[in-house]
Amino acid sequence: MEMKTCGDCKVSKSLDNFYKMTKSHDGRQSVCKPCSHKRNAKGRKEWYQKWYQANRAKKLKAVSIYNKENPTKTRARSAKRYATKINATPKWLSESQKEEINKIYANVPAGHQVDHIIPLKGKDICGLHVPWNLQYLPIIENQRKGNRY
Repeated sequence: MEMKTCGDCKVSKSLDNFYKMTKSHDGRQSVCKPCSHKRNAKGRKEWYQKWYQANRAKKLKAVSIYNKENPTKTRARSAKRYATKINATPKWLSESQKEEINKIYANVPAGHQVDHIIPLKGKDICGLHVPWNLQYLPIIENQRKGNRY
């Protein structure tokens, strides 16, 4: 009988204690059925926040390694984002409004990111890079929001 270790409770169990998942290498999910039920009962949001906090350093390190191994892709992505922001900054924006944008970015509270309320590159709508379209969001909320309005 094949055994598998649950990613949550770390207990080795038989494969019939795991839900099927065709895209997995062994055809089963990484967590056992009881742990899967706990996740769903707790809610995805709380589970993800806990997971993110536990794996944040690991994830950042992986991103850092990827960026070092793929400098041209990293530069291209960064340049594209910068160009989008520049093109979304209207020419009629006053110098005081540009300074206000800089202050918003300079005063980001810990654990938050600056978010465009109406995304610069959304599916159905594109916003402007102006002070009244900026807000502070917790990192997890901003990642979950993505380019949605």
